[in-house]
Amino acid sequence: MGLNQIIKDAIFGKYRKKQPEIIGNPQGIFSNVKKILLLRQDRIGDVLVTIPFLKDLKENMLDLQVHILLGNKNIQTAPFIKNYCNKIWFYNKNIRNIRDIRDTIKLIRELNQENFDLIIDLFDNPSQTSSLLLTFLHSQFKLGIEKENLKQYTHIVPMKLKSEVHIVERIANLLLPFGINPEELSLEISLDSNLFATSALLTEENYKILGINLSGSSPAKNWGVENYIAFINLITRKYSNIKVIVFASSNLKEQQEEICIKSNCTPAPITSSLIEFVGMLKQCDFILTPDTSVVHFCAAFKIPAIVLFSVPEIPPKLKVWTPYNSVHKAILTTRELNMIKPSEVLIKLEELLEE
Repeated sequence: MGLNQIIKDAIFGKYRKKQPEIIGNPQGIFSNVKKILLLRQDRIGDVLVTIPFLKDLKENMLDLQVHILLGNKNIQTAPFIKNYCNKIWFYNKNIRNIRDIRDTIKLIRELNQENFDLIIDLFDNPSQTSSLLLTFLHSQFKLGIEKENLKQYTHIVPMKLKSEVHIVERIANLLLPFGINPEELSLEISLDSNLFATSALLTEENYKILGINLSGSSPAKNWGVENYIAFINLITRKYSNIKVIVFASSNLKEQQEEICIKSNCTPAPITSSLIEFVGMLKQCDFILTPDTSVVHFCAAFKIPAIVLFSVPEIPPKLKVWTPYNSVHKAILTTRELNMIKPSEVLIKLEELLEE
């Protein structure tokens, strides 16, 4: 066994002998807990799919103080969850120097001073960062989903089948030790509409707006400039009442400009504010996007969506993160996204228009 594997096993608690207690049905084990910390220091979409859990936990545990730890990639979601959390903490995962290490030590010290009764790891994949935090953070109880680092917890809930159960429902299973049955709840992703006041996309009433999101979490989640141009031209030839708006992050500004010039559509203003970006998305009647956080904003506002996924095999072993409980059409390919034909996407749009 190599040194890296030994370190990984130590982080995941494999050398610990005590097994966590498994909670497979609603039990009031934590019904008297007063103060908890949630670990969610990953991406924007991961916070959004956690909102149903947060909402139902807060509604059923009125006196519970809920703190949550966010990270560099999702701290902008803080306004979306402020109604469900008493305090939001920030963890800088990008440790580059001695100062960053000191800041991390200070954060751990401050978190321990809060005297949490329970820490919940919201990840359904084993996270080295969460495992390290669980090692240094003090709490009588630690709860997580059954997975590779299960010995880091005092209690676990079973992992629902990743091939069949949506991530929203897998996370909601963490409600069981509070005596809450997630199967009896309405697990909706919803956002406070008062947060979004922009009117940048308002158009004539007789138009439908199709929003196209170019930005993905990686270059692999890019359908390709030529595909977007061909697709938009197909739409404009067939539908006179659809206005196409193209959204992009600053690093894709040139692609956005090229697409809009060659297809005579409208670029959305580029903004660094997530709230402004979502405020514009909210005004769309339909959205086309690769697999990214925009998928979950579609679910939050019930915007019909076409989502492009690249998966290792079809059917995929892991259930893809489609918009939860929201109208959508998913296009899956085992090849690169740019191999999906514009005509295939047009068919899915036509299906949405007929529903």
